[in-house]
Amino acid sequence: MNVTLIKEAEFDLLREEWNALLDRSSSDGVFLRWEWVHTWWKIFHKNRTLFILTARQDGRLVGIAPFFIEPAIFPKPRCLRFCSDELSPDYMDLILEKGQEGPATQAIVQHVLRNAGEWDIICLDNLRAGSTLLADGLFDGLAHAGKVSFSCPYIPIQGTFDDYVRSRAILATLGLDKKHKRLFQKPGMRHFIVKDPKTLPRAIDDLFAIHKMRYAFKGVRSTFADGGVKRFHGELSRLFLKEEILNLHLIYDDQTPVSAFYTFKYKKKVYFFQSAFNPLYMKWSAGVVIFRMVLQQAFAEGFSEFDMLKGNEAYKFNWSDVARDEMNLSVYNRTLRGQWGRRVHRLKNFLRRAKRTLLGRFH
Repeated sequence: MNVTLIKEAEFDLLREEWNALLDRSSSDGVFLRWEWVHTWWKIFHKNRTLFILTARQDGRLVGIAPFFIEPAIFPKPRCLRFCSDELSPDYMDLILEKGQEGPATQAIVQHVLRNAGEWDIICLDNLRAGSTLLADGLFDGLAHAGKVSFSCPYIPIQGTFDDYVRSRAILATLGLDKKHKRLFQKPGMRHFIVKDPKTLPRAIDDLFAIHKMRYAFKGVRSTFADGGVKRFHGELSRLFLKEEILNLHLIYDDQTPVSAFYTFKYKKKVYFFQSAFNPLYMKWSAGVVIFRMVLQQAFAEGFSEFDMLKGNEAYKFNWSDVARDEMNLSVYNRTLRGQWGRRVHRLKNFLRRAKRTLLGRFH
């Protein structure tokens, strides 16, 4: 099996082969699409090194490792990461053809280890729990650790939406029908789904505007409001709209954006990535109303799952009691910076556990 570190020009031309391999893999998910990874690199490549590996068997593409290397910035060492790491993707992994997972993983990992002079720590977060990268023996001889990092609640879709609501007693306390009726009885209130590329730029502007307003109202900063992140989603949404993956809903009061719900439809699943609502409309429960509308759409259109992605926010568990884990895999090189990074990680873990212990004593 031939493993190659591709050049940026090759990455630009790999779209068709990349997505075809993703279709044939067990890790098929929206955040591993070529459009997501390539758009991220286009906007966030500064001072980073592309480290995407391809594995071919008799010329056929059977594996992709979507990696990059974050440069050392004291005191941080050089880290090999999944592409788009800072955009908080979920279920990241190698992209491997079914039936080739074992040989392709071995070949890719051996290539990474042979090039250990390029990195100090392998920092793979947002990792799919079933990844072959978590197999025993891959990193023998190097200090390494895998642990659960995030929980991703999701809603299995079976039967009708009304049946689902009736099956969860807690939803009855939310008064979903009353909230919906009350909001749309207000003159000028309308629901809008982006379907035309001409309406997309304004919809993205409105999504980010009310998200920023919401976080300013809360008095906290959101990385989703950063300029680079907005450029990324502006370009990505254009590509995903063309591929019929984008599913962006908004509610307006005449021309004023009230709430927005940014999701992706992909392979019988709806991925809920971001929401926003105008704090001036808090009393109208616009966030709950639009959540209900998008979920109801997923039931009506025959999707099999509504994935709320990472985060243990309390409201998610009003809607579901099931979740899947994501993992973190850290591998430490024998370099001085690799060992320094290991000590820093161990100290952070110790302080985190100590904090939880202290908080537990006072609650």
